[in-house]
Amino acid sequence: MSQKTNKKQTALNNRYIRLGLFLLLGVLLYVSTFNNVVPEQLDISLSEPAPQDIRSPITIEHEEQTAERRREAVATIDPVYTLQTHYATTQTDKVNAIFDLAITLQSEMEEESEEADEPPGTDEQVEYMQDALSENVDQSISSATIETLLTSSSQELRTARDVARNAIFEVMNDGISVDQVPTAREEAEERVSRSITSSRMQSAVSEITTSLVTANYIYDDEATNEQVELAVSEVDPVLIREGQLLAQEGEVIGPEAYEQMRLVGLLDDSTSLYPYIGLLIFVGLLLLLLQLYMMQTSAPIHNSNKYLLLYVIVFVVMLVIMNLQSLIIQFDLTGVMWLTPMALGPMLLAQLINYRVALFSATLFAITGSIIFSHAAASSFHSSFLIYAILSGFAGVFFYR
Repeated sequence: MSQKTNKKQTALNNRYIRLGLFLLLGVLLYVSTFNNVVPEQLDISLSEPAPQDIRSPITIEHEEQTAERRREAVATIDPVYTLQTHYATTQTDKVNAIFDLAITLQSEMEEESEEADEPPGTDEQVEYMQDALSENVDQSISSATIETLLTSSSQELRTARDVARNAIFEVMNDGISVDQVPTAREEAEERVSRSITSSRMQSAVSEITTSLVTANYIYDDEATNEQVELAVSEVDPVLIREGQLLAQEGEVIGPEAYEQMRLVGLLDDSTSLYPYIGLLIFVGLLLLLLQLYMMQTSAPIHNSNKYLLLYVIVFVVMLVIMNLQSLIIQFDLTGVMWLTPMALGPMLLAQLINYRVALFSATLFAITGSIIFSHAAASSFHSSFLIYAILSGFAGVFFYR
């Protein structure tokens, strides 16, 4: 008789039976919560009234609206211009080069006229200076102006050079945009006219000065791009949040609401495997958590399949009760969910196994219930029911103890 009892006990504690009980519990958990993770598909059309309140089941970015906001942000960015202060120095250096060349040629002409019976013609000197200016200064000046420079005295050239330099530097000391160049040249020409009395020299210096006044307030492509990138980065993405109301019951569905429903997958006829895979992983994690706890606990369920069978039975009873309550809610009986006896399972486990096992299981019951009753919430978990179930389970265990 004793040997038969030992054999039965050995069979009952067989690890394959224990594995089978865990698999049975996993299958029942998956089946009980399966309907609550199946993506809802709506049979609705554009410009039709919504048959019910429609909420987003997920959080997703509305990429089109985000892109539109970014375009609007970029449109508000003004081009960035930078004052190129070195431009004034560059242009005054060109003035020095022009007048220095004229003075040098003038000296050479005087030396050659003393040595030669027939001095070189002015036309040849004008042509030579034009070529030299084009090659060395990258500046083109009329023949009349060059002739005026070559036929003026050295003192007149130095005075004219100073006048031209000052006019260009003072005008270009401030920012000159492309549109302001004509006005700046007129200002420079006016400064020259006030400083030089000779009409011939005034005309020559005015031509040189106005040709060298240029824009120095330049569009900065790099700085503008930095401003654009900063503006784009500061635009928050437009999100359709989980639980967001997309259309109220009876409300005519417009293009925007219809597009939002399409983005969150409410209009997608194709079946996605991700929710089912996610649920499978979730159930696996719950079972793993349960197994780890049983390996650590000193309660009889640690190595007894008899107590594990009792545990599975209590878990199944709670799953049945929660699913029945979930079905009743479908008949628009509000408030029935809060009548679910979430303390029943923990109290039974406290009596049949151990109060610590009961406290741990109260959390598992609460997590499972929050999924089963998720259709009454805006998300995949009913957070309010989760808190209610945990508190009810703990209260039941402490009351029994």
